[in-house]
Amino acid sequence: MIDTFNLPGKERYTQIFTVNSSGSTGWETWNKPSNISYIHILCIGGGGGGGGARGSSLNTATGGGGGGSAAHSIGLFPAVLLPDTLFVQVGKGGASGVGGAKGVNGTDGGAGEHSYVSVSPSTATTAVLMKNGTAGADGGNGGQSSVQGAAGTAGTTWTYNTTFIFPQLGQISPFAGQNGGIGGSTGGGNGGSITITGPTTGGAGGGGTTSSGSSGAGGNVTGVGIIPTIVGGTANSLTASNGAGGYGMNLLTTESSSPSPLFFTGAAGGGGAGPNADREGGDGGHAAYGSGGGGGGASYNGKGGDGGKGGDGVVIITCW
Repeated sequence: MIDTFNLPGKERYTQIFTVNSSGSTGWETWNKPSNISYIHILCIGGGGGGGGARGSSLNTATGGGGGGSAAHSIGLFPAVLLPDTLFVQVGKGGASGVGGAKGVNGTDGGAGEHSYVSVSPSTATTAVLMKNGTAGADGGNGGQSSVQGAAGTAGTTWTYNTTFIFPQLGQISPFAGQNGGIGGSTGGGNGGSITITGPTTGGAGGGGTTSSGSSGAGGNVTGVGIIPTIVGGTANSLTASNGAGGYGMNLLTTESSSPSPLFFTGAAGGGGAGPNADREGGDGGHAAYGSGGGGGGASYNGKGGDGGKGGDGVVIITCW
């Protein structure tokens, strides 16, 4: 189509960048439309994966910790100060921790990756315009025989200095992520729950089991206001009871309006498995954008539940 009047198309006012279907975090390009004055950028990194739970053989086991959520940054720039092309790289969420077989500890969830917007396809400080945070979101630790899976730590705020040249062209507001929930204890404890405090959240922990086979429920991500609670797996379930996956309050589109605010949650923890033979613990749920995966639930006599995957990052560029 010939751009006869040099006007920006509606679909170009808002562009959303995500990790593509192959999981690639390669560079993509954003081209500045004609006749705009300001550019707004929301940059969210990948959340941490939930830890896998311990699988036991007629004994105690602890749940996996929930993954931490990524930090995010918001930037506003005069369009005239930025180049015609920006380069975007979106960070992947951390991998799920694997639940242990009988008598084996669970593995840790993976850390989330950073997201970048740069003036050239590089993460060097001399090229970066926006970065979601300084430290990435960590995955939750795997459950053990007596030590609960530790919660994944949150991504930290982006504290750029004068070695970053281009962020000084605009106004940037950085925000930290949120820690995940701790795994359930050997007292049959429930997984640690999360209270929502920001637009992304950590994941909840998985339930633990006692020496008599009683087990705890997976932790919840407790809703507030219009945001629903993400419910953990139930305790002592006859079958593996998985934690619910993370929730996206606003389904991302390139349209300029939405009936809901932008919001993403971490996932709930898996429930611990009770005394029946070869019963697997519940899996932690997979997280929404930038949030932490749920921890796996422990098993008294079987395989521990797997942790949930951390939510991939997202970058949204809006201009007018």
